Amino acid sequence: MNTPGALSGYRILEVGASAAYAGKLFADHGADVVMVEPPDGSELRSAYPLIDGRADDRRSVRFQYIAAGKTSAVVDLDTQQGRGLFMDMLAGADLVLDDRLQHWWAERGLAFETLKQGHDRLVWCSITPFGQTGPYSRYAGNDLIAMAMGGMASLAGYEDQPTVTRGNLAVQSAALYGAVASLAMLLGRDGTSGAQFIDISMQEVVALGTETAPQFFDLQKVNRGRYSTAQRQAGIGVYPCADGYLMIYAAVGGVGTGWKNLIDWMVESGVEAARQMFSDEWTSNRFKQKSESRQAFADAFDEFARHRTMQELFIEGQRRRIAISPVNGPEQVLKDPHLLEAGAFRHLDIGGKVIPVPGAPFMLSRTPGRIAGPAPKLGGDE
Repeated sequence: MNTPGALSGYRILEVGASAAYAGKLFADHGADVVMVEPPDGSELRSAYPLIDGRADDRRSVRFQYIAAGKTSAVVDLDTQQGRGLFMDMLAGADLVLDDRLQHWWAERGLAFETLKQGHDRLVWCSITPFGQTGPYSRYAGNDLIAMAMGGMASLAGYEDQPTVTRGNLAVQSAALYGAVASLAMLLGRDGTSGAQFIDISMQEVVALGTETAPQFFDLQKVNRGRYSTAQRQAGIGVYPCADGYLMIYAAVGGVGTGWKNLIDWMVESGVEAARQMFSDEWTSNRFKQKSESRQAFADAFDEFARHRTMQELFIEGQRRRIAISPVNGPEQVLKDPHLLEAGAFRHLDIGGKVIPVPGAPFMLSRTPGRIAGPAPKLGGDE
């Protein structure tokens, strides 16, 4: 017999694609999550890649993952009948997750400020590109725009152009923040505080991820940019090995200390060119940043690593207290022994084929998350 999920008993209305990952986290932990879809269905139903290249309302791999365990209700919010249906659904809801501005809802008579009068315990979480207020609030946006406007794109990429990571990182991160904030509001309800509104801006979420770049500018007037080379300095950067690439952070002092340990290892392995790196000049970061120093280290490390695998170098590097790790691609991630033992993946049946998919980014000991069922047909289960 399955243990009830940690969030069993909560009813969630999910309106819009940007809120879908937040809804998934609730659904995977037992909440009743209803996708409120327009007549032609959520845009996620046609998101690539498609199963067997065929398009119907459940052929999207992304949709199958993000909508698993939810139910679907077709509600045309542009009609009086649809708005009435939404009001009926709202009466039994604890939380609304949506990705629209309140002026859109106000035009339909469904703004939070209007609805909160009759729904004292309602929590409404809105996830939009720039939030509900401010000069950009009514601008359209997507993941790429949020990554650029939030500052992340300026810190990633190549010398001649910025770039961003694939995978809708801004949208997914904003949805995760939305889920956390929503849960805090749900657990903090006492029946007297009234309905609560949560405003999540994807731009602000991305700005939080720019690490210390704003502080560098604020305190030192240094505008941190992209590192345009694969290796920042000798011993820090990406280096090839027998079956892929490694990320190394072998510095002299501070975070990632391990420079001497790495040089010891290379010399022990017969790399004579590494002996010169015991000299005092190689303890200077300024010296190690020179192009000739970076090249000398890269050549020596290539001799050392070309016959060793990512995993072999990683395990031994950890034993020697060197910050060295594989640069894993999707195949390596799926086979990673730590992720497998930790139970990081769930198994989802898509079109008769069972595939591994990421679970929640947290583990609950007594009530672990699980996929409660397949993604729904538009308007209801089969």
